[in-house]
Amino acid sequence: VFSRKILYLEPSLGSIKHVHNLISSHFPSTPVYFAMGNHDLSTIHSVIPEKVEQWYSMVSQSLFPGFHKTESQIFSATKTFNKFGFYKVEHSPSFWVIALNTNVFYNDINATAEVIDAQFNWLNETLRRAEYQKTVTVLLIGHIPPELEFLDLARWYSNKNMTWKSDCIVRFNDIVGRFSNIIKLSFFAHQHADSWYVGKSSRGYVSHFLMPPVSPVSRGHPSFSVGVTNEQWDLLDLQFYQSPMELLTRTDQTPRYLFQYSFKEQNFRYAEKYSAINGALLDGLTQKIIDFEDGMETYTARLMNTYQYRYKPHISPYQMFCVLTENTSGGLDACLKKYYF
Repeated sequence: VFSRKILYLEPSLGSIKHVHNLISSHFPSTPVYFAMGNHDLSTIHSVIPEKVEQWYSMVSQSLFPGFHKTESQIFSATKTFNKFGFYKVEHSPSFWVIALNTNVFYNDINATAEVIDAQFNWLNETLRRAEYQKTVTVLLIGHIPPELEFLDLARWYSNKNMTWKSDCIVRFNDIVGRFSNIIKLSFFAHQHADSWYVGKSSRGYVSHFLMPPVSPVSRGHPSFSVGVTNEQWDLLDLQFYQSPMELLTRTDQTPRYLFQYSFKEQNFRYAEKYSAINGALLDGLTQKIIDFEDGMETYTARLMNTYQYRYKPHISPYQMFCVLTENTSGGLDACLKKYYF
């Protein structure tokens, strides 16, 4: 699974195809799924109506064959993607991949209510059909996560600027919380960070992981992660790899990826190391950040990996806890006030 955020339309398509081909060349029989990024449509983060459907069609023609699915399955995914930029594909009869077009939820993009409603209605109906089948579980992917913009963590205080429009976050939390029993995995990107979010709705946990960047900015390093699952698609571990470009360049070494850390080995002990990573487990881990005995160890580990050396924010364990557990402006504000920020 990958997502991209590249400038300009035609060069962007070439870059996307290049990354897709690189992955496919190493894993020729493995389906490659993708999600649209916030630089895919223009240079100024705004949707260009007359080019949108043309652009989606160009992308689907180039990348959908990489799903290794039947013509009817690809046609079904194309119907929604070529118009709105999102799709569903059945990786297997019991495991569906849902790829969101988070651009339309993004605060920096002006999308119409019709386009936003279309995606939420489709997401709700697709998850409802998956739940009705009783044997289906879901992988949810997207580029921009519904949470605090990490750039704000580089300051002394949080401006509480969310990446998504506030009403879109509320709607997303409601839908995903309702179907949290069938959503096994949720992955987003965009923040150039290794991190997670775990919130609670009235219907269940709303959680996701942030994937690290292959194309970093500032002092970040090229990174990627590998998920380890069982046959039921329970997430057992995430293993992170990084290419320390500054070190390799200074020492005149060939660029390569080095194993950085195992999520399970770094954060868990004893029986938890062998449990599936789900909302409940993430919630327990996040609570440790403000725990008297375990807090500093968990907090330090997050501070080291979350920002990929890109930021050195002045953020306390309590502020970090609030960021990882609240993804609405009101909720984050209340959490920070609770801990006197």
